[in-house]
Amino acid sequence: MKVLRISAARKLFVFFFILMGLCGAIFYFLSVKLNFVIDLKSLIIFTGVLLILFVAFAYFFLIRPLNIILEQMEYLLAGKPYKKIYTGRIDEIGVLAH
Repeated sequence: MKVLRISAARKLFVFFFILMGLCGAIFYFLSVKLNFVIDLKSLIIFTGVLLILFVAFAYFFLIRPLNIILEQMEYLLAGKPYKKIYTGRIDEIGVLAH
């Protein structure tokens, strides 16, 4: 069995911190360099967009693969025909799929 390199949760947190770093850099650039006043409405919109990106990333890289694995495991346990899952992932989801 291959050694787990980067866990799925770590990927999710790294993506989250990258988004927060970009958010901070954008707000710094807008407020300090361009003297742009950031009001509450623009802050809420920007935070909403970041939240949507984070949820989309979590769905496509964690929730969706786990749902596929769960569905095929249910077919296997019920004795129904199932599809073998092929993946190149070597994190927790790859181990579950194997």
